[in-house]
Amino acid sequence: MRLLAPLIAAALTTLAAAAAADEPPASTPLALSAPAAGSDLPDMGSPAAAVLSHTDEYRLGAMVARELRDQNALLEDPEVSEYMSWVGLRLASQSADGGRGFQYFVIKDPAINAFAVPGGFVFVNDGLVLATSSESELASVMAHETAHVTQHHIARMIRDQQQQSLTSAAALLAAILLGAIGGGQAIEGGIVAAQGMAAQHQINFCSSITP
Repeated sequence: MRLLAPLIAAALTTLAAAAAADEPPASTPLALSAPAAGSDLPDMGSPAAAVLSHTDEYRLGAMVARELRDQNALLEDPEVSEYMSWVGLRLASQSADGGRGFQYFVIKDPAINAFAVPGGFVFVNDGLVLATSSESELASVMAHETAHVTQHHIARMIRDQQQQSLTSAAALLAAILLGAIGGGQAIEGGIVAAQGMAAQHQINFCSSITP
């Protein structure tokens, strides 16, 4: 997939803290009405101390969003974007910080899928949007992805990989994103590759310190 290489590069650059980054937005772009009944995010417990700083999470998500835009993968329609933000930010407003900084995007892909990355970036395929029969169905999927962000799920996975190497952590992130777009077999293959990269990193390190 053409998107995989730039996503890996973006992850590596971010995790190595070697790239300039945009500052997180100070506020959400739309004024929202009261959240609809039943739109509360699932209560999965209070997240532990942040495994990445707020700025680092934003940098990571922003790089993914920029790469997708550069690949012309995002649906750039003002009305669609405004509607998705209206639905998504009503959900995000239930989070601890009131939904500050969340952004919602539509990907030009007929597959029924959605995914989120750290920093408040949520992506929904247009195939999923068209397949939903009501706003409630769409909101349910968006709430699930929003919860991944508020609970720092991907950031936690990156932290767990950091004891191996930054390279394997970046490969894991790429595997997650590839799996979100390409299906379960793709993510399994990506994770195996990440584990192999971690093992090779350890071999290289041992070789470098052996007299």
